[in-house]
Amino acid sequence: MDDIFKTMIKYGPMQLAIAMIMVGIAINLEPLTIVGSVLLTIMIGFLINDFRKKNSIKKNT
Repeated sequence: MDDIFKTMIKYGPMQLAIAMIMVGIAINLEPLTIVGSVLLTIMIGFLINDFRKKNSIKKNT
């Protein structure tokens, strides 16, 4: 159960960013779409960083 909450905390902002992009496109609001895109890009950057850290730990052991 604890893993579910960790996953929700980790991927929550990404889901929010995708929702912002979709709503921005739906109601034709360009600033919301831009903010959502920037937030999504930042979250993908964090995910790539986490992935690299995990892989480097695996290689060292």
